[in-house]
Amino acid sequence: MDMDMDMTPLSPLSEWPHHRFLAMGTQIDLWVEADPSGAEAAFAEAEGCFRDAEAALSRFDPASELSRLNARSGEWVPVSRLLWDVLVQALDFAAETDGIFDPTVLGALKAAGYDRSFTQIGSGGQAAGGGGRAQMGRWREVEADPAAQAVWLPPGVGLDFGGIAKGYTAEWAARWLGVWGPGLVDAGGDLVAGDAPHGKPGWPVTVLAPRVEGQLSDTTLASLALKDGALATSGIDHRFWLVDGRPAHHIIDPRTGQPADTDALTVTVIAPGGSAAEVWAKVALIGGVEQGMSLLSQRDIPALIVDQSRTLHVSPLMQAQLDRQAVVGIA
Repeated sequence: MDMDMDMTPLSPLSEWPHHRFLAMGTQIDLWVEADPSGAEAAFAEAEGCFRDAEAALSRFDPASELSRLNARSGEWVPVSRLLWDVLVQALDFAAETDGIFDPTVLGALKAAGYDRSFTQIGSGGQAAGGGGRAQMGRWREVEADPAAQAVWLPPGVGLDFGGIAKGYTAEWAARWLGVWGPGLVDAGGDLVAGDAPHGKPGWPVTVLAPRVEGQLSDTTLASLALKDGALATSGIDHRFWLVDGRPAHHIIDPRTGQPADTDALTVTVIAPGGSAAEVWAKVALIGGVEQGMSLLSQRDIPALIVDQSRTLHVSPLMQAQLDRQAVVGIA
């Protein structure tokens, strides 16, 4: 759960009350269409969602509930409703993707050098690999007892929820904003929108080009109006580092236990919820341009993919979405 800001909303968002804070290792922006007192209450509730999620789900905090669960692999451990819900979603997505999304990646991430916050490593920084064992594909062995709301991890296996935790929390916060009025959550590039603001087709958001040498791009690839859904990007253009002089990144391919060797640089998708957007963007990124586009098309998920040569690929469903919104379209 580190800094990732590959999408930024357009300037017209200045029309609505706005609140910004830092949580889960990234910048969070909230907007809501409400009067000042309602907006203040909405922002407090939504920020609380992120504070609670960070305390429970961060693998970088040894005191977090997730860290304590990982430290007790081989035991049955009662968990909070928050961790339970995210875990159940993660296991469901693992089954749906046949393990291409795999929450049991902690050992592989550490082995790839991602053993501390990306803020500490830094883009292009040096990291020491071999900090964990790459026990992949163990998600089928995770046991979850709904009656006791308890979890059993196989000995030596640890969980990392990564982007799905951020997407889940953005969706949770958006529901709270919706109590007071139409709202939009931007959790470091994971966007979840509620109802459209009055008189608008949706919340105006943009998709930016991939970063260059870790620096945020100011080039717009596409603009659209988002409502009652989520938009997320997964990419290897930002969170990368060097291990013994060789590049590594945080997108692990469960088939190899190594950082994914893919011809895709970034994948942007639109999905019904924040968790789903995160998962399918990552799965398509691992698969690469051709396989990723095919996989997303089979599931009617609109997508933009930028390949390693920085060529833009737009699925017919995404192009239809851009044409229908008639906001700006592909830049």
